Amino acid sequence: SMIESCKQDGLNAELTDALGFLRNIKDSTLNGVTAFQVVEHLPADYLVELVRTAHGKIAPGGVIVLETVNPGSVSSLQNFYLDITHRNPIPSETLKFLAESAGFREVTVHFSSPIPAHLKLQGADHNITKLNDMLFGPQDYAVIGWK
Repeated sequence: SMIESCKQDGLNAELTDALGFLRNIKDSTLNGVTAFQVVEHLPADYLVELVRTAHGKIAPGGVIVLETVNPGSVSSLQNFYLDITHRNPIPSETLKFLAESAGFREVTVHFSSPIPAHLKLQGADHNITKLNDMLFGPQDYAVIGWK
């Protein structure tokens, strides 16, 4: 239904395998590749190949953005497998390393989707702050890298 909706809006959209799609694109022709809430659904070897292939298809100055669930937040990790299609939580350091090892530069991690303050432990004590960071950290993060 999303493909049909895109087509009705005049967009070029198709349902296909991401890696297969990228492999059929001429090298250095894309301005960027994005994957929002996708990488946690992929087997490790597929993910490594996807990031590597994306690097070859992105033109100099282009960007890759990979957003996923933040397993560094216990509250996010607790809910991770509510979606039974999730395969593996991916720590931000791991996904950043994959982007860097594929050749992306200036790779950064941006955390998002904070837990509302009223759901966190209350108090200004240093230990409460540390617990809040661990238990109720940002729900998502994105790795952003440049070619």
